[in-house]
Amino acid sequence: MQVILLEDIHKLGKKGEIKNVAEGYARNFLFRLKLACLATKQAIQQLKVEYEKKLNQEKKDLAFINEIIPRIKKEEIFIKARASKEGTLFGGIDKIMIIHEINKKINLNLEAKNIELDRPIKTIGEYFVNIKLGNNLETKIKLTIIPL
Repeated sequence: MQVILLEDIHKLGKKGEIKNVAEGYARNFLFRLKLACLATKQAIQQLKVEYEKKLNQEKKDLAFINEIIPRIKKEEIFIKARASKEGTLFGGIDKIMIIHEINKKINLNLEAKNIELDRPIKTIGEYFVNIKLGNNLETKIKLTIIPL
C-alpha cells in the first residue's frame, strides 16, 4: 500500500515522501496516529503543488538573503554596557541583546538562533559575530562593546 508521510518517521522516511508499506502497518499505526495518508492521485497532486510552493518560497528567501548579506557586512553594531575599570562587564552580552541591536539598526527580523555565540561576551572590545542566514549562508558583523 502506498502512503504519503505526514511526519518524519524514524527508519521509514521524511515528511512528504511516498512509501510502500504493509496494509496492517498503515491502517493500525500510520493512519491511526495521523502520521500518513493514503497516496491517492489527488493527494499526490496536492503534494506536488505544495512542493512547488515550497521551492518558490525558498528561491524568494535565498534572493532576500543574498540581498541583505552586503547590508549586514558593512554595518557595525555598538552596545553600551556597564563595566569595571579593567573592562570586565557587570553583565554579559548575549545573543538576544545582539540580535535586538541588529534588528533595530538594519531593520531586519532575525532571531537569536541566527547568531553563533558560544557564551556571552564579558569584556569590552571589538568582536566579529557570525550570523547564519538560511541554507549554509553566513556572514559576520562587527560588534563593539562600549563602557557606559
